[in-house]
Amino acid sequence: MRGYEADGSGPLRRDGEWATVGDVGRIRDGVLEVLGRPDAVTTAGATVLVAEVETALAGGAGGPFAVHGLPHPTFGEVLAVTFVDPTDEPRLRDAARALPASHRPRVWRRVDALPLTPAGKVDRAALASLSDAEPGSAR
Repeated sequence: MRGYEADGSGPLRRDGEWATVGDVGRIRDGVLEVLGRPDAVTTAGATVLVAEVETALAGGAGGPFAVHGLPHPTFGEVLAVTFVDPTDEPRLRDAARALPASHRPRVWRRVDALPLTPAGKVDRAALASLSDAEPGSAR
């Protein structure tokens, strides 16, 4: 599979008998919860794992959405949510109210479709550079 080459050019890393692609997880109530790769946004001095915010918002979405960082001149980055279904915005915002202030998205944008990598995952770098997204309110 492309990206998992033995020569070390992909995300696969080995340490003795252990191998990893960098996924992060936690055990909650005796069950392993896989959070995904450690994509993080540093905003106003706080490091926020994107997967934690996406997990908290997931119940509020009917369609696809992604949490990602956007450059900010004062805070370094701010958390953003880009979503597809316009009816999801109020539910996503409601779910975000339960998050600590440092983890609450500040920018809300709607797009027709989320950009994907060749592997079919959300392309967060492309999300950060989208200029044709409908801007929601930024606070």
